[in-house]
Amino acid sequence: MTPNTTQNEELDELVQCKICKEKENKIQKLENKIRDMEKKFTKNQEKWVDTFQTLGEETKENKCSNSKHTSTPNVVDELMEDLEASNEVPEQEMDCDDETSDPSWKPQQLQSEYDKAADDNDSAPKEELSHKGKNEREEPKGIVFLSQLLLLFQNCHRCFASKPNVSVTRSGTMLTLETKCTLCNETMTWKSQPHLLGKFPAGNILLSFGILSAGASTTKVLRVFKHMGLLGYNEVTYYYHQRHLLIPSIILYWRSYQKKILDSLNAKEVILAGDGRHDSMGHSAKYGTYTVFCCTIGLIIHIVLVQVAWCTNKF
Repeated sequence: MTPNTTQNEELDELVQCKICKEKENKIQKLENKIRDMEKKFTKNQEKWVDTFQTLGEETKENKCSNSKHTSTPNVVDELMEDLEASNEVPEQEMDCDDETSDPSWKPQQLQSEYDKAADDNDSAPKEELSHKGKNEREEPKGIVFLSQLLLLFQNCHRCFASKPNVSVTRSGTMLTLETKCTLCNETMTWKSQPHLLGKFPAGNILLSFGILSAGASTTKVLRVFKHMGLLGYNEVTYYYHQRHLLIPSIILYWRSYQKKILDSLNAKEVILAGDGRHDSMGHSAKYGTYTVFCCTIGLIIHIVLVQVAWCTNKF
């Protein structure tokens, strides 16, 4: 073995020792960080428990003071009641988009349930419909065939002369009938829907609202209408409603709701948790949603939609 070989081996050992020491130092730092995180997590858990205990005591105090008419209303409780009320939807009105929620019908069960529903039985006793005390969305609506509708316009509504001139036009889902009597020359205009905001047919706005709320595909819904021969609107009308009417209304309601939550948390110690999620696990996602959750009251207090380019941190 030559002296040069010996020197090279000694240098290699020195380099390896330095690398090992650096790795050991990094491991030690990481272990220290883990211990610090565990301590912080334990403290946070203790604060969480204390917060819930404090909230429980405040709730008891509020109940006692409510009996004396001296307490202020609990905004968080009101918000929770509003959420529970909005989630109390009758079973027949709930959407069954999830495959697990679809009923598994048996032949004998299907027949009995069909007979009980009596949707196709015109002679079965039916519940009488009424629009009193209901707004445009809650008011019952039905599908009317044009031939059956024209039976109501066989006579003039003023002099009762037969066979007035009737012209039928439509604006999206709304029908407009104009009759002109050949005897008294009286002209009458009838519309199948009221207007919202003084301009928009109510059926058009409610159809867009229903599609957006259900998370349905506009193209598929309008295709169903087309197969039925049911009057609808052009797809671009939905996107106009969404951009100029529906989304601004949702944002306005969310900001009002958020303000109530933040006002109720004013000057209180809270625990917050946040997380972001993109639309896919790959690198093609352009937008992501970041949500801030208040662990103290169990409600989301902020949501923001961001572009991937805005987030500079890479993990």
